[in-house]
Amino acid sequence: MNEQCLRVEFTHQLLKSLQQGKSINLIGPHGQGRRRTLQDLRSILPEVWRVFQVDMRDVEKRQISLLDALLEQGKYKNIANIHDFIPEINKTSIYHLVIVHNLEFLTDLSVISYLNEIEKYPYVSLLCVSEKKQQESALVGVDYILPAVTSTQLLEEIRRRDLLLKDKDRVLLVDFLLQQASPYSLLDANSQAWFRDGLWK
Repeated sequence: MNEQCLRVEFTHQLLKSLQQGKSINLIGPHGQGRRRTLQDLRSILPEVWRVFQVDMRDVEKRQISLLDALLEQGKYKNIANIHDFIPEINKTSIYHLVIVHNLEFLTDLSVISYLNEIEKYPYVSLLCVSEKKQQESALVGVDYILPAVTSTQLLEEIRRRDLLLKDKDRVLLVDFLLQQASPYSLLDANSQAWFRDGLWK
């Protein structure tokens, strides 16, 4: 297993389910490391897999379609609508993973039926990511709840980031982070000097 992953066992279980062709809804609150989980997942995917990753917040902000966002990531011709895209990439007999991040920003709910079709294709898997479960959603898939980050995981992450802290301060920083609503985001949002100089105390 890749020990560089934030949540080692969880990420590998996620990969195993995707390799089995399951469609997955990954649900986790802001600041717990959803984006990091996607990075870790991509780092352990077999090299032969092709990944399409779309952020629906960006799609809606740019006022483009999901299809446009997917087509930007490859050279495809004669694909006129969203329902042609998955059959087209499935023809290649290369495994593909379609990641739809920030699903809660999706406004065109007709796209859900398209996402539900993905599970029918043997060479394509779907991973949707959102902050909370969408009530009364027609999206079909297995819900995976992102576990709260643990003290052990945070301690390992602090060591990986080489924040130049003494062992005692590392433990104190972990305690501080666990009291915050968005512990992982705090690690990303602040500079090494902020941690080194104890400005979090």
